[in-house]
Amino acid sequence: MSEIAFLLDASALARIFYDDIGKTNLDNILNYPDSILYTPEIGIIETVSALLAACNSKDISLKEYTLAVSAHYNMIEKEELNVLSLTDDYVQDCISILEQYKTKPEKGFNGMDAIYILLSRMIAHTVSGANVTVVFVTSDTKLYNACQEEPSFKTFHFWTCDLGCGHIEHIPKKFAKEKPARYAKCNNCGAQVLVEEAHESPNFCTICGKLCPDCSIDVCPSTYSIDFRRWS
Repeated sequence: MSEIAFLLDASALARIFYDDIGKTNLDNILNYPDSILYTPEIGIIETVSALLAACNSKDISLKEYTLAVSAHYNMIEKEELNVLSLTDDYVQDCISILEQYKTKPEKGFNGMDAIYILLSRMIAHTVSGANVTVVFVTSDTKLYNACQEEPSFKTFHFWTCDLGCGHIEHIPKKFAKEKPARYAKCNNCGAQVLVEEAHESPNFCTICGKLCPDCSIDVCPSTYSIDFRRWS
């Protein structure tokens, strides 16, 4: 099998350090023996920001945040995570990438995210001719969609699951919940009045109809496992 060069964005790096949907996929990537991990310098700042956001939302405690940041720096010091610097002309290159994708439906990612495409291209160019596959890892769906057009590298959405049935690879809508219609009794006539329409979850299998009614780590039924041969 070929070596895999994984470029991880901040959403991926932050989830290495606490439980969330897709954590199993990230653990498998980290444990894959024939791989090397990369992130840009700005990715260090963004990862700390993502961990602080998790702390603010009570997904992790302040102590867990401190330990996660320390572990993140430790990965860099041990060269388990390789930090990439940008070239002098990266600003114009990133603007060109934004102009390529920003106006396309479902591919309008944020400005700083163009850096990840630029660096994925750069790594792919550097290893061209070698037995190495470049894979960009993210949970940003618009960025993921844009990267599907890139010919020089692959991309992987680390939320990918199998809904527990194993029939398809599914990228879920996080926190989506199945909700029944809600009615209330009219005080004047006593009739039941529709107050809120039913909300169907988009997280279902297109083959067997298996529904994931609540997309959260606590009840995630996925048994998905990455087949790394897809990138060999």
